[in-house]
Amino acid sequence: MALFILFTWTASLQDEELNASSYGSVGLQAPEEDIIPFEDLTEEMVLGWIQSVVIGSYEEHVNEKIAEEISSKVNPIVSVTGGFPWESEDEVTEGSSGSVSEVAPVEIAST
Repeated sequence: MALFILFTWTASLQDEELNASSYGSVGLQAPEEDIIPFEDLTEEMVLGWIQSVVIGSYEEHVNEKIAEEISSKVNPIVSVTGGFPWESEDEVTEGSSGSVSEVAPVEIAST
């Protein structure tokens, strides 16, 4: 019978005013050799196991996502999805903090 271990992790960044985090999980099959008692585990051991199955630049990707979250808090994107001269004032919506890719482009026709 195989034994599997699930590690759940959280990476976070915090300064005086802002914080951001990312989380995930990694499943590992327990080694067939001696199992290390919980109280003998070290952070270096567990990080080594996780990093052995997380391939490529995943840590860099996670850190970039955290930095993007902080950046969006420092410089929030505000989109106006209405309020154009041809609309009435009750159609104006402001305050979207979504990413730029979520903001629909406005086509301006030339005459």
